[in-house]
Amino acid sequence: MEKETQVQIPRVKLGTQELEVMNAGFENEFYLLKKLEREGKEEWLPIDSKPYCSSSGFDAISTLFQEIVSALNSLNVAIEQE
Repeated sequence: MEKETQVQIPRVKLGTQELEVMNAGFENEFYLLKKLEREGKEEWLPIDSKPYCSSSGFDAISTLFQEIVSALNSLNVAIEQE
């Protein structure tokens, strides 16, 4: 039998109200797509066809990654891994 895990959520007072506080985070993820035109139709396809997290895929678009990191740094967005 698995042991049940319970989490105690901290409470704070705001004026006369008691509120529960929970910190949460999120992970920004995005796809890099390229535009192709075939037979007069516009299509958006992945920028590469390499396996997920393949180093050759990262190498192929390293210049673009450097531009993305520079743009985020200019906006004071913290980058955890470069």
